[in-house]
Amino acid sequence: MIVDWRYHFEDKNIVLKGFLLLILLAVPYFIFRITHQGSLTTHLNLLRSYWTLNLPWINKLGIFLGKWLQAFNPLYWFFPNESDLIRHQMKGLGHIPWIFLPFVLLGLWKALRKWKEPAYRLVLITFIIAPMGAALVDLAITRLLVMLLPFSLLTWLGLEETLLFIEDKIKIKRLPTALLALSLSAFGLWMAWFAITKGPVWYGEYGLYGMQWGGQQLSEKIESFKAENPDSQLKLSPRWANNGDVIMRFFLGDPLPLEIATTDEYDLYYQEIDPNLVFIITAEEYPLLIQNPKFDQIEVLDTLPYPDGQTGFYFLKLNYSPEAEAIFEEELAERKKPETAELELFDQKAQVTYSRLDMGDIAQIFDSKQALPVRTLEANPFEITITFQDAVELKQVSAMLGSPASRMTVRIWTSGRENDLIFSESVSSSKQIRPITIDFGQIYEVDKIKIEIESLGETEPTHVHLWGLLLENR
Repeated sequence: MIVDWRYHFEDKNIVLKGFLLLILLAVPYFIFRITHQGSLTTHLNLLRSYWTLNLPWINKLGIFLGKWLQAFNPLYWFFPNESDLIRHQMKGLGHIPWIFLPFVLLGLWKALRKWKEPAYRLVLITFIIAPMGAALVDLAITRLLVMLLPFSLLTWLGLEETLLFIEDKIKIKRLPTALLALSLSAFGLWMAWFAITKGPVWYGEYGLYGMQWGGQQLSEKIESFKAENPDSQLKLSPRWANNGDVIMRFFLGDPLPLEIATTDEYDLYYQEIDPNLVFIITAEEYPLLIQNPKFDQIEVLDTLPYPDGQTGFYFLKLNYSPEAEAIFEEELAERKKPETAELELFDQKAQVTYSRLDMGDIAQIFDSKQALPVRTLEANPFEITITFQDAVELKQVSAMLGSPASRMTVRIWTSGRENDLIFSESVSSSKQIRPITIDFGQIYEVDKIKIEIESLGETEPTHVHLWGLLLENR
């Protein structure tokens, strides 16, 4: 609309209708932005974007410009690279065939030469803005796929220029275009064949961070194993592929004749192991399992090799070692010990003691810019005790909680008072993250505060999630 505004504004009626249609199409976006105001911040946090870090604005802009410029590097696009995951590449090839590079450069030169024409300006603008989304986080081909649009346009501009030049020199005018179309079609068919037949095995890396090989082969092995051992209860590790449950449902049907689970639950807590239980684990998990002192007499029932002949999957049964119960008791006692941290709160150093976490850092719940949760390893309630060097004024405490019905209990120790004050508030279950607030009714001079967040109806071990904690004096 802006680049070719003269054309669009020739007919005022069309402009008005187009503007109204534009507003209509934009309404869902604005509704989403209003109702999910923290969604962008949450997404950037999940992707660990530098924009969420505590850095000066000028530094962030510098990082952004650096990544934006990297997106135009021809070495990345036209030649093999080591920055992208191997399953996002074609072995020995760049993301775009190197033979197209001269035509891209020729097309870019043509677009720059004719930049005053709206169509060419649009190509240049598309080329400039395409990598901006990826530059907000980090460059990867999955975030840069939109670059194929301007690259395709520039390639064709260069090819067009070349074909016109050749056709001007020869008698058979359509021959170069026909040969080009035939060559591109043949190359596309070859590349499809190469990817389908060679792709799963061409790198020699087959696991989660490789080609994620094994969907069809593993499902066939599971079916044959289940036929030979009808009483077996199978548990398949999810650590061999992304969305392995979806892959297995494609081959084995829904519901699955097995459970997607790891051996972790038997490594964390002592529990009875059914003699019919068979674990299917990856080659990376197996050495860790046999070195674990909690298990012995590990019986390997079957294996599935990778295409290179090395074992890729193990079908096995587990048994606890005689020392297992004592080890579990010792580990549980150790996990019950709270963790501590020293944080800057209310312009002073504060000692924070909290239940052991298995996700996140305790500091992020006090940072209003963060949108990632912390999660207890197993404790319920989640206990957080803050001891201040100097008493602080507090009137209320707010927390951002997850979906379970929850109760928050706050204990405060105040200057000049022998006993602690206790406040409590509960919220019902919800499908969304929501706040819970406890108001003390007046301002207190607080030396120490203890917050307990309990997921109601759930016993230990369980995970208690917390998205944020706000201590207020008003």
